[in-house]
Amino acid sequence: AAEVDYRDPRQLPPLYDFVHINGVARAPEGLLLSFGFVASGATRRFQSLLGLPGRILKGVGLDTPLARPSRMFAMRFLGARYSSSTWLGVLLPENGPARIVARQDGVKIPNHNLNWDEDALVFNDTHSSQLVRQAVDGSGRRQVRVPGKPAFARGLAPLGGQRFIVGSQCPAALHEVDLHAGRSELLCELSDNLHECVYAIHAVPDTFGEPPEQLWSSAAPPLAVAVDAGPRAVAMGN
Repeated sequence: AAEVDYRDPRQLPPLYDFVHINGVARAPEGLLLSFGFVASGATRRFQSLLGLPGRILKGVGLDTPLARPSRMFAMRFLGARYSSSTWLGVLLPENGPARIVARQDGVKIPNHNLNWDEDALVFNDTHSSQLVRQAVDGSGRRQVRVPGKPAFARGLAPLGGQRFIVGSQCPAALHEVDLHAGRSELLCELSDNLHECVYAIHAVPDTFGEPPEQLWSSAAPPLAVAVDAGPRAVAMGN
């Protein structure tokens, strides 16, 4: 039997990625998991139809773009454009069974960056282009829209209080989002290329070296961002 590297989602069979785990974070009780894209039955059937030509070509040994794993991986999200799926936040405690702590139905693209923030959950509602903070018990919710066409909100770093840095796609940019004040402010634009997107944002210590010049070859360096406590620098990936 052929071996599959399950660490690489591009190598998985078209109908394997049923929940699309795209985030793991610490929580007081254990681990917080983001099931970014729980495909419905209709979505899976449509994905199967979209992937059929590629599977046939691969079966007869033809190496064409339709038969490549990356193409078949993309079919999962293309299928969702014509049906719907669900995003789930799942708490996996150290003791006891896993339980759902957040849910959003009818998503067309996965949500990202689920994190625990005091007594609430904070995540990028990529489907609706918003940063969301909602109480774990469902008693309250705040959201602020992230600009972009599309925004594809992804990448999240806390600044203290209810202030966060959030990344976007078009333009690829960093925004300071204040959930308490209900506002979003552009910090810097990294690229206007539609195919580039902020992937992750991480705080680094003061001892972190200066980034290489080629990092800014197609974008202006980020503006200085005040952080209430902890590390003073922010690194981006796109």
